[in-house]
Amino acid sequence: MKQSFLLKVVFLLLALFICVQTAMANNNRKAGIGFRGTHWRMSSDPATVQVSTNPNQTLVDVGSGGGYLTFFSRVSDASWVEFSLGAVGEVEMHNEYFYGDETKVNAVTPVLLGLRHDLFSYDTQSALIPYIAVGVGPYWFNDIHVKTEYFGLENETEVRTKAKIGGYAGGGVNFMVASWFGFNFDARYQFINFDVNHEKSGWEYGLGIVFAWGQYKKPVYRSRRHYHHRRDRDQVNIYID
Repeated sequence: MKQSFLLKVVFLLLALFICVQTAMANNNRKAGIGFRGTHWRMSSDPATVQVSTNPNQTLVDVGSGGGYLTFFSRVSDASWVEFSLGAVGEVEMHNEYFYGDETKVNAVTPVLLGLRHDLFSYDTQSALIPYIAVGVGPYWFNDIHVKTEYFGLENETEVRTKAKIGGYAGGGVNFMVASWFGFNFDARYQFINFDVNHEKSGWEYGLGIVFAWGQYKKPVYRSRRHYHHRRDRDQVNIYID
């Protein structure tokens, strides 16, 4: 089911890539900001939003979801530097009506510096701009466990925090409906494992919007060489015997 959905998305993007050519949607901006909602497969378990209710208990299981705020600035005709701040988490709540409730939250906060390279240069007239991207930075992991007993004396809250360096590699496409606004689809693989109990490496899929501003002007490189033209005067020698 999920594979067929991804194939449909890829087919739609390819169709747009072939058909869409517009002079409005250019790629000549020099900076911008993006907002992206993501789904990160942090485990092999099905990542869904599940709510189940039995006569005496309720279980709420929310899969790995979150979002990113990204600032980007152009460094060449087709390359950008990106700074991203994200928050992605899993939430599991278990409530027993007569005994108590239990909440588990696993949250990851990446702070990443990356490089994005467009497969088209700044002077393209295509509305679809595919790219590849890599990045690295610290990932903060927060493991929060809250347990409450209604008729007992036990109210337990446990918070564990750790940080590790990780990275990502992937690609995506920007669909620029105007020179200053567009939609973004992104897929990347996150390389980060905190310990044997929290192996978070996996694919992350994102969908969002981008806003861009400024006008990029290609640098003009002038040669420092100076050419001197030398004009030799004609000399006439007259000899008289």
